[in-house]
Amino acid sequence: MFTLLALLPVAVLSQMVYIHLTEGPELRVRGAEQASAYETLPATRGTIYDRAGRALAVNTARYRVALDPEEPGFAEHEDAFFATLADVTRHSEAYWRTRVDNRASRRYVLLDSDMDQGQVERLRALGLRALIVTGEYGRRYTYGSLAAHLLGLGDPDLRGRAGLELQYDALRKGTPGHR
Repeated sequence: MFTLLALLPVAVLSQMVYIHLTEGPELRVRGAEQASAYETLPATRGTIYDRAGRALAVNTARYRVALDPEEPGFAEHEDAFFATLADVTRHSEAYWRTRVDNRASRRYVLLDSDMDQGQVERLRALGLRALIVTGEYGRRYTYGSLAAHLLGLGDPDLRGRAGLELQYDALRKGTPGHR
């Protein structure tokens, strides 16, 4: 019995050497690929200006902000979070605390679906993992329907569908980036 136990580390070591010599290079490549994952960042469309330099069609970013109050570490920072949230919105701390306490989901609660970048940056500055932010991008036409027949329109995926939006779609759609 003692002999079998003494041979076990030798067997494990020999298996490790075998794997290192036969599959080592392939496993190193696979490990490097897993360690460097890339996220594709969508390109934003270009702005359309009139000849005086006034923006006629611009991109807008709005953010959906949710919270996972069950995330470890949130409880220690919740006072600062609710104070900041009340400061960047039109609601009080008590309103937000009640909203989180009475959430329908066991974990998540949607706080706001129309925050701007400045509001989101102030919340992100708290460094909480419990904060969940997703961006939604759209197109805003500065003068509404004025010159709509000329400017055309873009679809929800920000592709040109008519007018200048369609004619110059290839030039204005940009190149996606990576992070």
